[in-house]
Amino acid sequence: AACGFAAVLVALLASGEVRTLLMGIITSALSMGS
Repeated sequence: AACGFAAVLVALLASGEVRTLLMGIITSALSMGS
């Protein structure tokens, strides 16, 4: 399962738009967490 998730993650990171969107989500989550 972890290996499959990693493969999907790499595929997503290959797309600049998706990476930007992901970074925005992660940043928001971290901001709310702290």
